[in-house]
Amino acid sequence: MHFITLLAAAGTVALSLAAPQKRASSRLRFVGINESGPEFGDGKYPGTLGKDYTWPTLSTYDTYIAKGFNVFRINFSMERLIPNSLTGSLDSTYMASLNEQVNYITSRGAYAMVQPHNYGRYYGNIITDASAFKAWWQTVAAQFKSNNNVIFDTNNEYNTMAGALVATMNQAAIDGIRAAGATTQIINVEGNSWTGAWTWTTSKGTDGLTNADTMGSLTDPSNNLVYQMHQYLDSDGSGTSTACVSATVGSERLVAATNWLRANGKIGLIGEFAGGNNAQCQSAVKDMLAYMQANTDVWQGAIWWAAGPWWADYIYSIEPSTGVAYAPYVPILQSALSGSAAPTSTTTSSPPKTTTTTVAPTTTTTTTTSTVKTTSGPSTLLDAQDFLAGQFFDIRVEVHAPVNGSEATNGVPDTNFALTVGKVGEAGVPAAQFFGVDEPALEAWNFTWFEDLFAQDAKTPSLVNVAAKAYRRVALYEPGSYEAVLTYNGTNTTAVWDVRDLSEVRKTKNVLLFIGDGMTTNMITAARLIAHKQKNGRYLTKMALDQFPALGHQMTHSIDSFITDSANSASALYTGHKSSVNALGVYADSSKDPYDDPKVESIMEIFYRLYGGKLGIVSTAFLADATPAAFTAKTRSRDEYGAVIDSFIHGIVNYTWTDWPGYDVVLGGGAENFYSPSLGGVTYNNLDYYKVFADAGYDLIYNNTALQAASSAVKTLGVFSVSNMAKWVDRNVFPDNLKAQKNDPTGTKGDALDQPGLKQMTLKAIDILETRSKADGDKGWFLMSEAASIDKMMHVLDYDRALGELLELDDTVKASIEYLTKIGELDNTLIIVTADHGHGFDVFGNADTQYLNAQTTDRNKRKAVGTYQNSGESQYINTGNLKYTDSFFPSNWDPRYTLAQGFGANPDHRENYQIHKGGPRLPATNITGFAATNYFVNPKDNVNGFIVNGTLPPNAAQGVHSLTDVPVFARGPCHELFTGVYNSIDIFYHIAECLGASRSEQAEEGGHGDQGNGTNWQHHGKGGKGYHHYGPGNPTYKKGPGKGPWGN
Repeated sequence: MHFITLLAAAGTVALSLAAPQKRASSRLRFVGINESGPEFGDGKYPGTLGKDYTWPTLSTYDTYIAKGFNVFRINFSMERLIPNSLTGSLDSTYMASLNEQVNYITSRGAYAMVQPHNYGRYYGNIITDASAFKAWWQTVAAQFKSNNNVIFDTNNEYNTMAGALVATMNQAAIDGIRAAGATTQIINVEGNSWTGAWTWTTSKGTDGLTNADTMGSLTDPSNNLVYQMHQYLDSDGSGTSTACVSATVGSERLVAATNWLRANGKIGLIGEFAGGNNAQCQSAVKDMLAYMQANTDVWQGAIWWAAGPWWADYIYSIEPSTGVAYAPYVPILQSALSGSAAPTSTTTSSPPKTTTTTVAPTTTTTTTTSTVKTTSGPSTLLDAQDFLAGQFFDIRVEVHAPVNGSEATNGVPDTNFALTVGKVGEAGVPAAQFFGVDEPALEAWNFTWFEDLFAQDAKTPSLVNVAAKAYRRVALYEPGSYEAVLTYNGTNTTAVWDVRDLSEVRKTKNVLLFIGDGMTTNMITAARLIAHKQKNGRYLTKMALDQFPALGHQMTHSIDSFITDSANSASALYTGHKSSVNALGVYADSSKDPYDDPKVESIMEIFYRLYGGKLGIVSTAFLADATPAAFTAKTRSRDEYGAVIDSFIHGIVNYTWTDWPGYDVVLGGGAENFYSPSLGGVTYNNLDYYKVFADAGYDLIYNNTALQAASSAVKTLGVFSVSNMAKWVDRNVFPDNLKAQKNDPTGTKGDALDQPGLKQMTLKAIDILETRSKADGDKGWFLMSEAASIDKMMHVLDYDRALGELLELDDTVKASIEYLTKIGELDNTLIIVTADHGHGFDVFGNADTQYLNAQTTDRNKRKAVGTYQNSGESQYINTGNLKYTDSFFPSNWDPRYTLAQGFGANPDHRENYQIHKGGPRLPATNITGFAATNYFVNPKDNVNGFIVNGTLPPNAAQGVHSLTDVPVFARGPCHELFTGVYNSIDIFYHIAECLGASRSEQAEEGGHGDQGNGTNWQHHGKGGKGYHHYGPGNPTYKKGPGKGPWGN
């Protein structure tokens, strides 16, 4: 039996700890609309478009999506799609129209449910040929196999058929869909008797069998089935009357189906429902949705019947905006997406919820539906965790009961588990009592995973049932060691948690954190070689990083794998807690909701909560990328880009959390997550986030010229390109590469030709933060500046561009130090330069490109590599005539003798050791005739080079991260804390110590700063703790033998 406890922070003051929390699980995953028209003209085949049938108006989808609806059930005719025979060919015209509908919906981030509206019939005859029905679905599903936002619905409302036959047809459809290669999408199956929810267990088919008798045996190798039921609220449940039986008929008619779903470990969805335009029906619909929200362990969503351009005055029409149901029911349906119609908490009794999760459990390294588990154990309590005193976090307790596989139990987790917490050596007390919160509700779900690669190849996932509780927004204050003891099934599992004993004296006013994403010592060495001149083996100049007084190295492992990604590694740097790959600011739990994982408060959130200081992020990546995201986003999946952007301005909104004012300055790329979906933007809730930021008072900037001219007194959002920003080499050496990109940040498909670099953005951000801080009590500021494309260019084996990005980072550090000196803030600012992880990159000699290009065979081309004494001197800085004023970059990016450089982990590719003048590399591509996830040497890349066989799995298109430790450079207050070799989480604790962010006493609520003093560092607390005032007589940074920055 598995147990996993997970932690992540909460974040407001302690007096509110007992307040009920909003539960993300109360939201239905899917709420949407049935779209009719393509199925009209029953019996008139093929019929005439515009006379017998029609297609929904595409713009109506935009209307619904803007209101939050995320699924559309497209009703169409089997006979029009594949005429004459189930095993025939697609009608190209009808298929093109269906594709147009599907692509329009899914391109906007919503789901398209493709559903033959045929009642289990073909040309009016009951379908009995399972192999032909499988073939029909295999043909159709093949059209959508690469679109993960397509949902397949086997057929609408089988009826007056044998129950066993309905199950057989559903199984044939499942088999056909999966055989087509559509292995990741959800499949909806429907039952007999019009698939009614209220009659699911009672209404019998012609063979005397109910849906409850036959449908539970369906199997899906992808474990991604949903049982679609329909439920109308009129007297006979037919959906032909505007009257509803009662205000509670909705919930009453779902009870039996809910019990069946739960008892059989299934997930359900109401694919059709509606009510008349009257008060009683509105109450009944609200009641049904609230019931479903209170039982989201088995109910996935609800889809209203119906919309479509030909419904006119139909009693349930929700067609915008003339449909009779549109005005009264759209707000009611929206409430099911927001969770506002559901109770604030629910308790689910055993048996547990049986939701098949779409995120990985905590012991996996990916976010696919079923994942390969890499660690295991009968009882695993998250041990050896460190905490900052007063830092808010959540605790998630999970008890696992595997149903099958090598660790199988009876499949029923112990729901009477208990968690106690106490200081080591003292008796523990129940966790809710210890933290002063209400006992949380019991939750339950399930997830699937593959035990190993053999199980994955065999497509035999293991199912695990889970019982869980979440203690939200708690904190440990007194330094020392604590024991957390889980009791379940008569056994105890103990973990020890340590609250670090750190000084509460604030020693720095500002923090400037530079992240060279993916940067390693080897890369710094190579960058120095190509940009700084040597004489007799000695450099004549130094990099800015070389001149920092403190150098350390940090280890980057994640909690359950020794190779990390940028999301988890950034979270470790920012929160002091390691997590799993792809997780942002949370410990990854096993539930399907990407937003309910236990959270940890980040250093910027703490900095604002305590001091009210100013906040900023700068990145050359798209701004929703992991490194800038991890200060505010709290999600299991780093791909929740829209929610990441929303967190920049609103913080965390689905749970009570640390107050967040919105960043003072945000600069970077990724315009597609800001501009309106009408321009092709992909945004949170389909909002125009430029407008959201503008409405909040932000100055919007779209190019470097405007950035330099902008006021530094107001909050500023600068977005300079679609996706990642242009690389230093392309902006400065090959500027023509910026043309024909269609990446203008306004969404107009122009070119972003006037992009700032990291230096321009960072200096402007410092100026904004300093100006706004001075205007608001001089509370200090915290800025993170990321050179993102060191990593991104290393991934695609474009080493020259990666080193250019690293040199730009060094130049930015140099310029920042000069600017801070100019404004008198250098001694008040802790400056840290580090990486989040590394790549296995190194230089092993030089390459004579002239000789290499003249050879005709791969083996002869390799003779061009010179090692040891043949490596010679760097020609990047000793030749050429490129000039950069007082900055250090190569004077020649294309010398004859280049660096022979490479990776230990790479896909199949071709190497020629020469700069790519036409833009960033694409080293590997798919080849026609092979699976889309199978990559080979790109025939258009490095055509004059030699082939290097890959060392990674064949589905890898680029290089990957490596195990290497990464460097840490520090200067300013507390720099001595950053020397030595330590863990990545220690970066957080060292910054927190320098900020005096530890709090050994629980604070009263109210205002910024636990001392209740707005000037923040003028107050001196008891026992010598508190804040020191910065001034000529009491500088923040003093040097002296054997002393820290504050002297004795």
